[in-house]
Amino acid sequence: ASLHKGFQKLGLYEIGKTLPTFLILHLMRLSQAYILTRRKLVSLLKPWLSEEGSNSHRFQLATYEKFSKYVREVASGRRSGISLGDILQFITGSSEEPTLGFAIQPSIQFRVAISTGKWYFVPTSNSCSQTLYLPIASFNIPLPDEDELFVVYAHAFKNAFFGLSYFFHYFNVTCRHLDYKTSFLFLKRVLLKGICMILVFTFEYFK
Repeated sequence: ASLHKGFQKLGLYEIGKTLPTFLILHLMRLSQAYILTRRKLVSLLKPWLSEEGSNSHRFQLATYEKFSKYVREVASGRRSGISLGDILQFITGSSEEPTLGFAIQPSIQFRVAISTGKWYFVPTSNSCSQTLYLPIASFNIPLPDEDELFVVYAHAFKNAFFGLSYFFHYFNVTCRHLDYKTSFLFLKRVLLKGICMILVFTFEYFK
């Protein structure tokens, strides 16, 4: 009722009544400029790579190429149940790019996996800083094969809570190899991430 009164006060209600229905639908339709495509998603996510020629750069590039291939398969529909919007939402908390763009440039950062096994390559994110964290291989820890890696990516990006509940699974796997103090600090980081996600969602919903 308040919205209706506001439209009447501004004269928008009367304008809307005089416009043809097809024109209103056209004005309300999402512009092609804001439709998320593979190319746009890749351009949005800036990868932070180490110096070219270094071992770190080589491992980072290998993972980034796998991630880029996964995005191509999602865009082409070969990864059922996953959309480009799911990936963007996992990173930023929004499944679409805002009309005026993101206030913070979304990015990809790389972290060395702490042990072998595909579940140590679960992507995580921080939507406050709009950062995707991709675990990478090292001399002692190989990158999982493509099929296993893509299964892990799918599990992460399907999560509707920005990777939070899946992060608890990662916490459970990780803490088997950590002492009590380190496990507590790791859990503290998980809880802070959860609080941050809730605050971001609340702000976006009520603004």
